[in-house]
Amino acid sequence: MKLNEKEMKEMKKMRIVVLSLILLFVICSVASAARQLSEYPIGMTQDEALAKGLVMQDQHGGTVNVMFGGKAWPAALVFENRKLVYLIIKENGDDYLTAADDGLWHIGWIVIHAATERNLVFDAIKLAASGKDEIAIGEEYEKFLEIMRSQNFTNLNSTYISPRVWAAFALLRGENPVEKYPDATICNVSIEGKDVTLVFSSIGYVDKMNRQSPTR
Repeated sequence: MKLNEKEMKEMKKMRIVVLSLILLFVICSVASAARQLSEYPIGMTQDEALAKGLVMQDQHGGTVNVMFGGKAWPAALVFENRKLVYLIIKENGDDYLTAADDGLWHIGWIVIHAATERNLVFDAIKLAASGKDEIAIGEEYEKFLEIMRSQNFTNLNSTYISPRVWAAFALLRGENPVEKYPDATICNVSIEGKDVTLVFSSIGYVDKMNRQSPTR
């Protein structure tokens, strides 16, 4: 049966509607399939990650969508000897800056080091070594943030650890935390304007990469 011009137009509109609905379904399915970032702990095996939706890009790693701070993020997972050594999430925008803060606050992680683009530095471990308690260290960090805001800094690089790791580090007396707790997970947060990148790894692996860097 041959369709007239009007029927052809209606059929074209219907195809567009159907394709739009299929696309919307795919987008919603991808968003709903995003797992919590905590389901990809540093040290997990490549097979475990594949079972949780990882799509391998090459033999070294792959990508997956994760939820963190109430937002969906694209994540890159990097493996060495089939063990997860880096998990990286990166996005842009005020909502993702907020999500990064909310995500770290929700899991209770605390900042131990922070630096701005003009060498304003906060060092919690150094403050603890000088005898300051947690309250005093918290006050020092608030001062750091106040100076940062007053001088309109736009770049910030921070390192976060869990309270459990902090408690372990606090017990060290002159011992190297890298040697004592090489598997402790840390998170580096890099903010440049509205770009935010979170890199999860182990303190031992980060130290190893730093030692191998040609700039050091």
